[in-house]
Amino acid sequence: MQAELVMIGTELLLGQIVDTNAALLARHLADAGVSVYRKTTVGDNVARIASVIREALDRAEIVVCSGGLWPTEDDVTREALAKALNVSLHFDEALYTEIEAVFRRFGRTPSPNNRRQAYLPEGARPIPNPRGTAPGVHAEISGRHVFLLPGVPHELEGMLRDYVLPVLGRLRPEGQVIEWRELTVVGMGESWVDTALADLLRTAANPTVGLLASPTGVRIRLAVRATTHDEAQQLLNSVEAEVRARLGHKVLEGYDGVFAEVLRTLHAQSRPLTTVEVGTKGILAHQFGLASSLVGYTGARSLTFSEPAGAPNAAEPWFAAVESLWSSLPEGDRQGGYPGLVVGEGEPSGAIGDWSFGKFVDEMTRQLLYLPNECVLCLLLDRAEQQIRAYFGSPEGQSVWRFRLLDLGVPGITRAAALSAEAVRRRLRGFPPLGSD
Repeated sequence: MQAELVMIGTELLLGQIVDTNAALLARHLADAGVSVYRKTTVGDNVARIASVIREALDRAEIVVCSGGLWPTEDDVTREALAKALNVSLHFDEALYTEIEAVFRRFGRTPSPNNRRQAYLPEGARPIPNPRGTAPGVHAEISGRHVFLLPGVPHELEGMLRDYVLPVLGRLRPEGQVIEWRELTVVGMGESWVDTALADLLRTAANPTVGLLASPTGVRIRLAVRATTHDEAQQLLNSVEAEVRARLGHKVLEGYDGVFAEVLRTLHAQSRPLTTVEVGTKGILAHQFGLASSLVGYTGARSLTFSEPAGAPNAAEPWFAAVESLWSSLPEGDRQGGYPGLVVGEGEPSGAIGDWSFGKFVDEMTRQLLYLPNECVLCLLLDRAEQQIRAYFGSPEGQSVWRFRLLDLGVPGITRAAALSAEAVRRRLRGFPPLGSD
């Protein structure tokens, strides 16, 4: 089955809110074996909404609309559907009784405007909404189906799960599943990945192969349609093996990102990790924190500092404060790892001297590397040179990398953090270093 999404609301076109409903709908529909081929966003205008719905029905068997079901004058999706189907609206007394019951359950009284929510296009039926006061609408036209759902995310998701997906399950031909998985490459530009996989991207029909660049790497999406889960997995395994044969160690082994991959490797080696950041907004600690929950790694701890005052290439001797803080920890905590250790964003008091970044990190790692098997990853923002300096230390030695920032915002720093994690992954696994292959 093919579906199209129609996202309704002038606020979406003005950029006042982010459209998360489309991603939610697409994900659930794909899981249900329904292919979403197009998404259209349209403002609160009867004629334009009606035109978009008519066009969608010409192409797709399923049209799912979100938004415009509130009782206010600018919520006109019901009227637009009636216009698209060339039918009239009629007041459904039983539906309004249900709406009144919902208001009573919430301890509220409906306004006269709420009567508008009980109007349905001729031949359509209501979709119950136990989580709110705006019922949805389901219309069937010559074997094609239109579903109107409210824009409130938790109401939409509940109605999708309770009503729309069961209906689609009855409509879907037996033995039709859509499955996908995502591979990640870090440290290789999207254009180079595209060159390596050009024929797969251009000609592969099932599974399909697509690319998506992100701050944490180039994501390679594999999607397949099959009759059973086992058949889908076999097809995905086949094309994944081909991708890995072409890109080798550049493709992460797991499916949950480079930060999780580093922690998984450290966990296998029973090694703790300390991250130290200066001026990077705590992004490294945040990313490793998210990854820790994915892989069950408990050996990570973080130290986060704001940017140093004074000269761009100078850093205050914060290692003394860290040494004092570290030595104050109970012996058991220091040896077993102390998750979540954060030194606050304020500048340390009593700062003196003109310490270089290198000396700061040398002293920092000396304070931390006395623990057996300890690994330390430091990121320092060099705003003057618009780069991140990354230092990785372990009992086997130290490495230094510099990553040029495309911007000084969160995306640019996140990209540098991902590159530093990939450099660490390659060193831990004995792969060629970044830039050498």
